Amino acid sequence: MPHNGAVRAWVLCALAGMAFPAGARAGTVTLDFDAPDFLNGDTIPAVGDINFLPAARVFTPTHVSTFSGAQALRVNGVCATPACTSGAYRMVIRFGQSLPGTNGWLNTPADSVSMRIGADAINTSCFPEGTSCAIWARLTGYDAQGGIVADSQDVFLLDALSNPTPITRDIHVNDPYGRIVGIILVYGKDTFSHDTTRSSGSKRMSADARP
Repeated sequence: MPHNGAVRAWVLCALAGMAFPAGARAGTVTLDFDAPDFLNGDTIPAVGDINFLPAARVFTPTHVSTFSGAQALRVNGVCATPACTSGAYRMVIRFGQSLPGTNGWLNTPADSVSMRIGADAINTSCFPEGTSCAIWARLTGYDAQGGIVADSQDVFLLDALSNPTPITRDIHVNDPYGRIVGIILVYGKDTFSHDTTRSSGSKRMSADARP
């Protein structure tokens, strides 16, 4: 969808749940970023087997509520151009642990991952004439070989009439074979068919991971 002029975006995402298949780790692992375990401004590289690549930052949304609690997690970095070479439009999460003293990695695969997404504030000069100024998100799950094994397809995040929007919208992926060792959440770019075609200025993606 077209976006003209300067864009500065904060996309808030909440990790609502992650289920591990039998044979890896049975049950459901949930995660949030609230006090007292996390404080506003904390940098989070990992929580147990959940690794944020690169490390993300805890913050407190000021315009909307979250799925639960009061804090959220955002990626560091800003999209200064439409190409967003900084990668700030995406959040990468990997499940597992590095092997001490080696370059190896021990995966902890999951069969499903769900998140809650919304937007605290997006400042854009996109004028809703002939367009709704919509922004879409997409969540993909990949296996140990880097192949996509689960895809949410595009999920509507917001438009000119729903900005900001509470962090309650569900986005999830499922793989019945339990091969998900990592996920990638994107918005506005690398979507299935709703990439933002024109944008400029600065754009930031943020996230609240709350299982």
